[in-house]
Amino acid sequence: MKPIEELKTEHRAIETSLKILGAICDRVEEENLLASPEHIDGLIEFFSVFADRCHHSKEETQLFPALEARGVERENGPIGVMLTEHEAGRAFVRDMAVSMGQFREGNTEALMRLVHNARSYIDLLANHIQKEDNVLFPMANDRISDEEAIRMAAEFDRIEKEKIGEGRHEEFHSMLERLGEFYVRA
Repeated sequence: MKPIEELKTEHRAIETSLKILGAICDRVEEENLLASPEHIDGLIEFFSVFADRCHHSKEETQLFPALEARGVERENGPIGVMLTEHEAGRAFVRDMAVSMGQFREGNTEALMRLVHNARSYIDLLANHIQKEDNVLFPMANDRISDEEAIRMAAEFDRIEKEKIGEGRHEEFHSMLERLGEFYVRA
């Protein structure tokens, strides 16, 4: 698979996870309870491992430097915006994890902080994905040669093996399928 198409495919999985997270937030707001904390734990792991350690690593170590080498600005440009948003997303995920820890310790107010951070993360990533899909990725397709794309695809495979390990992609997709059936299609 071409590297930009791979990133787009990963975006679709991330969008699915955001729909699930939104549905969980809806239920928390309607019922003031979190029926399955393990589901949030699974999503937090997905965001930390799949979205950040794997997907964002591919962008930050391969795509963005390749675009910079071809004249796309980092500072005051689209790459800088994407990097800033990656950092903001990491902070929201960390805050969700902290809120879950506090909730488990009996702090019921932490549940609303969890929802607040989750909603902020959903909004951030939904807009972020639109910018990448509609601005940055077309830019990349115009600037990256076929030879560079082949090299980048090989690096994406290496990153995936090193950052998340064999079979993890499939495990995450399976989890999203299960949670999607429970929250989104129910």
